[in-house]
Amino acid sequence: CGKAGVGKSTLINSFFGCTAVEVNDPGLEGGHMSSGTTKVESHRLQLGKIPVDLFDSPGMECSEDPNVMKEYLQDIYENCKDVDLFLYCFDMTSDRFTTADTKTLEKFNKHFGENFWKRCVLVLTKAN
Repeated sequence: CGKAGVGKSTLINSFFGCTAVEVNDPGLEGGHMSSGTTKVESHRLQLGKIPVDLFDSPGMECSEDPNVMKEYLQDIYENCKDVDLFLYCFDMTSDRFTTADTKTLEKFNKHFGENFWKRCVLVLTKAN
């Protein structure tokens, strides 16, 4: 999870070494800095011999409408009953961790409980 355009889908593709999910590339013709992922997408991939169920999400702040945000969160909750690893992507070229980031993490903490923090990793994207 993370804001729109921070590189969540690109991270997934890099991690698995293939184009597992579509990426909205602002460097391509017609591309723009917005969420290319519009709903929670489930992917089953192989990491060596280990099957991995992966969920790509839209940017968590990509709608001003609280009902849309509620739908995104509900979609994540329905698809992810239990989480082994939660990656929160943050664009390291950004100058601050915002209130939106904090509120999003608080919502996940509330849903997944205190064990959420034992499985949550902050990923700094766009280092290159």
